[in-house]
Amino acid sequence: DIKPEKEVIDEIQDIYIKVKQENKALERRTPKSIAAGILYYYIVSKKVEITKDKFAQAMELSQMTVGKISKLVSAIIDR
Repeated sequence: DIKPEKEVIDEIQDIYIKVKQENKALERRTPKSIAAGILYYYIVSKKVEITKDKFAQAMELSQMTVGKISKLVSAIIDR
């Protein structure tokens, strides 16, 4: 089992809170796809080597879904 450190969990929760407050478009998405998009954004921001395809397969989502939501997250967090 992989158990992320509390600091990592806190960082990801902070991203979710900020994104949720600022983007109503996410309300139409499933919780699973929102979580996957935020997690993919976080992983990429930490320079972890994983392709969007592998990540999407692991999450059982399409690359398009992961890409769209991670772009929404990036637009909010990286401004």
